[in-house]
Order: sequence, then structure tokens, then C-alpha cells
Amino acid sequence: MLEVAEAQHRGLDLCMQRLTSSLYGLMDAALVNEDGHLPTLTIDSFLMEVHVISIITCCRWLLSLAADVDANVLLHSIKKNEDEGPNKYEKELKQLQQQLQQDSSNGLLPFPCIGLQQQL
Repeated sequence: MLEVAEAQHRGLDLCMQRLTSSLYGLMDAALVNEDGHLPTLTIDSFLMEVHVISIITCCRWLLSLAADVDANVLLHSIKKNEDEGPNKYEKELKQLQQQLQQDSSNGLLPFPCIGLQQQL
């Protein structure tokens, strides 16, 4: 479980780095040119489009990783708190698994989730 959590946190860190880089790139895509008197705004639409797509992809990855982290934390807490009763989180876990499978079948996840790989 510790190795899975570390891998997920590394993935979250990488996503945040990429998201930050894309946001800075988006700001750089709008360049201010001074033609002598007044500054004019020149927008590189291709670069803006590339960075917006990257931002959207990063947000999808972050949502997917966050759901994966939540599912694994829930699984770990079930194993840890077996004294309280095994059915306490079962309904919520099944709901998260169904949502994850539905998102995966709809192609909303940009990469395979660890929770789905463990089920297979």
C-alpha cells in the first residue's frame, strides 16, 4: 500500500508541475509588443490552443488520480478498521468502483487506474 501511495503522490506532483508549466506557457502565448508608443497585444493562437489542451488534459489526470487515491485510501481504511465492521464502507466502495469503471468505459480516464488493474 505504501508503494502505491508513493506512486500516486509522484503522479500528482508531476501533474501539478505540468499544469503549472502549461499555465505559464498560456501567459507567455499572449505577448505584449511595443511598437513605439502604445503596447499592443499579440496573441499566438496556436500556442494558446496547445496550452489549453494541455491544461484540460492535466485537469483530467488530476481528477483521475484523485479518485484513485480516494479509492485506495478507502480500501486501506477498510482493512485497517475491520473491527468496526466489514460492511461499513462497502456501499461507498462499490459506488466508487462503478463510477471508475463507467469513466474508464467512456474513455474519460487518460491512463489506466491502479484500482482497476488490481481488480483484473
